[in-house]
Amino acid sequence: MCPTTFFQILRSSFDGLDELEKNIFLDIATFFKGELREEVEEILRCCYKGAECVISNLLDKSLLEIIDFDKISMHDMLEEMGKDIVRQESKRPEKQSRLWSPEDADRVLIHNKGTDLTKGIKDIVNLREINVSRCNKLRKIPNLLGAINLKRVICLWCVSLVELPCLNHLASLEELEFRGCHNLKKFPKVPNMFMDFDLSNTGIEEVPDSIGYLDMLEQLDLAGSRVKNVSSNILKLEKLHGLDLSYSMITEFPEIPNNLMQLNLSGTQIKEVSFCSNHLSNLHCLDMSFSSIQKLQCNIALFGSREIRLDAPIPILRFKNLRVLLMTYCDSLKLLSELPPYLQYFDANNCTSLEKVSFSDQNQDLYELHSCFAEELDCSMLFCNCFRLNQDSIDNIEANAMLKIRLLAKKWASKYDVCPPNFFSCFPGSKISASKFEYQSENSSLTLKIAPNGCNRSRFLAFSICLVADLIGCVSFSGFDFICEYQLTAASGGGHEKFRSEWHCRQQNWASMECMGDHVLILLSGDMVKNDKGYEQASFEFYIKYYGEEDIKVKKCGVHVSYVDEEPKSQPTA
Repeated sequence: MCPTTFFQILRSSFDGLDELEKNIFLDIATFFKGELREEVEEILRCCYKGAECVISNLLDKSLLEIIDFDKISMHDMLEEMGKDIVRQESKRPEKQSRLWSPEDADRVLIHNKGTDLTKGIKDIVNLREINVSRCNKLRKIPNLLGAINLKRVICLWCVSLVELPCLNHLASLEELEFRGCHNLKKFPKVPNMFMDFDLSNTGIEEVPDSIGYLDMLEQLDLAGSRVKNVSSNILKLEKLHGLDLSYSMITEFPEIPNNLMQLNLSGTQIKEVSFCSNHLSNLHCLDMSFSSIQKLQCNIALFGSREIRLDAPIPILRFKNLRVLLMTYCDSLKLLSELPPYLQYFDANNCTSLEKVSFSDQNQDLYELHSCFAEELDCSMLFCNCFRLNQDSIDNIEANAMLKIRLLAKKWASKYDVCPPNFFSCFPGSKISASKFEYQSENSSLTLKIAPNGCNRSRFLAFSICLVADLIGCVSFSGFDFICEYQLTAASGGGHEKFRSEWHCRQQNWASMECMGDHVLILLSGDMVKNDKGYEQASFEFYIKYYGEEDIKVKKCGVHVSYVDEEPKSQPTA
């Protein structure tokens, strides 16, 4: 029989196959000849339904054979016929359905020549990385069948990319990048090995049920995506610590796993929130800045002791692990009810509709028991430009400030060689509370008497200060330097000591705030906590600088002295 006639017989056998059988036959001819049957079936299962049955059918028709301990093979002439069928699709590799030559794969991927016709690429030995970033015309990445050693797929800002192949069979993958692929709408199928997955600024519309299989995931970034729904299967991700849905299309507070520590919902259209404390029990940071938040409902277990039902506009978060709450530029926000008193950093700058603020039980014993301030983060309560705050709310803010100051003063005294956080609070106003700051002046300086130490124990003096200043024109607290020059005079002619305290605000939220008018500033710095050496008088002069140059006038000042007994030193254990 002449070769031409033999090829015609082989071709007629191929032509008699159905479409699925043809595709799998061509995949094996171009990619998988000589590979283990189990591995081939696992890969093809991701691309075709019923791949195992098709392989069995091809074996029955003698178009495939099993050799060398369960490896799939075929006659050399069948392999060549399969490749020839693919070549006949087009003389141009980018228009062929399968590429097995490394040179052709380089041309199609690296030089942005791919089309929707390309279904698969083979470069098993050499293909380690695909980087097609900013290929603006790339619409589809072909099936990467057989690329079992592929480590990186980088597709940053491929704005026309609409489709990805199944990737979950690529066990060697170490890095996936799809950020900025605006038209990529479906959540990729990826191996369960990634701890950090960045899909920000993509067109992805939902987090599907398959998210539950990515149980190694620790960080998921969908900022700026088109996500509207998050599958409840995300609750299965016990290692997920960070979730970013900022500026996405989500309109309801998502279900989140118990272990989540950071949740970013800034810029979303969420208006009403309802959740239970067990879903947020480990949450450390919640960002809802620039959002449309109006109402929040929750069932809360306070310190694990009793359950309280809160059902009112913005009854918010009494969770003992919550340290940071960011709500800047929430224009619709009018009420903050039952704020946790132990928040370390709260930012409601430019919530211009905010009228009422209250805190949950400010019992100091509970507060000290459950407060664990991170030393790298200043303790701040910020209400810049919240000019609609009523007097009760300002009183509540001041009371919470003094509560925190008492705790921090004790921390400074017990850890004199360590640096607990500074404290800073800011809210609109021009009045210093006489009940909170007993020593006051109508300018930037004052002198006060220090109460004598009536016991035999050593003590510390903690000077918390309150200033009134016009902050108009200031756009960021990070530009402030607060300076205090003070002198402590000892009794009975014991002389005096001079000190200078300079504190720079560490702002967590970098949104511009454009301060308007007079604001009250309450501060405590570690430099203002001193071991009492029998002092009887203290004199203070206060300055505020903005970005190291411009002086901001201090209109009024006040000082409160906290007398803190020195904690006894713990004895080393044997």
